[in-house]
Amino acid sequence: MTRSITSREIEELKKRLARASEFRFEEADLVISMRLNNRDEGSAIRWVIHRVGKPNLLCNTHGLWETQTRKAYRSDSFVGRTRMTLDEAFELVTSFLPA
Repeated sequence: MTRSITSREIEELKKRLARASEFRFEEADLVISMRLNNRDEGSAIRWVIHRVGKPNLLCNTHGLWETQTRKAYRSDSFVGRTRMTLDEAFELVTSFLPA
């Protein structure tokens, strides 16, 4: 028998998730990792989505995979496209996984 999760339990889960620095999703041959990009004081918290096993691939905000270049060669545009909020990252990751 299943039960509904209470609003209090949801809020507690959100607090716990807010302290996480990585989430990993595995489905058949697709493994995706969401990693916290920064926790700099005063900076917005941004996440990146990596295709595990393909270390140079990052997902952009349009759901497309882009090749990651060395840090010195990354444009501001690339960084802007591949960094996202936790909600945006979860939405994109779940779009890759079967229902």
